[in-house]
Amino acid sequence: MTGSPEQKEYKIREKQPRTEVGEQYHERVGHVKTRNLASSASNAESIVREMEAGADASSRVENPVYHVKVGFPEEDETTQQERIEAVEEVLEDVGLGDRQALIVGHRDGGERNVHAIVNRVQHSRYEEDYGTAWNRWNDYARIEQSLRRIERERGWRQVPGKHAPTPGISEEAGEAWTRGQM
Repeated sequence: MTGSPEQKEYKIREKQPRTEVGEQYHERVGHVKTRNLASSASNAESIVREMEAGADASSRVENPVYHVKVGFPEEDETTQQERIEAVEEVLEDVGLGDRQALIVGHRDGGERNVHAIVNRVQHSRYEEDYGTAWNRWNDYARIEQSLRRIERERGWRQVPGKHAPTPGISEEAGEAWTRGQM
């Protein structure tokens, strides 16, 4: 599995009208799961509004959105449910398990990727850290370490990364594997 965290603003805020986001959501989405959201997984507009409201718990956080994309090699023959569960484990491992999240497996061209769009801001008033943002420090390494653990435990192919190498496999070989060059 390969993972790439990115930081983005909610797409809906500045780049697209809500109606366009909803149309794209229904065309491209294969499987959806929400975490810590009251909104129905099928209502993109409602999810975005709820996550924006959660991000408003902090007026200091400039970039409340955290995006993680995890790719799964075809040879692992994973199911959509296994891929979603793996991404949920990654979120738990890096400390984002209690945050609002939209987890999406998409239908684009047979790719086997799962995306997690996570609110970095603690939205729950009942949590001690209400209104604080998850710290991105060392995020790539933490995500890669989580992915290597999941790969080992499930018997999936180990894909080495720059931040969490796999003993006996070079980083270059891992990159070639992920691009389908081996």
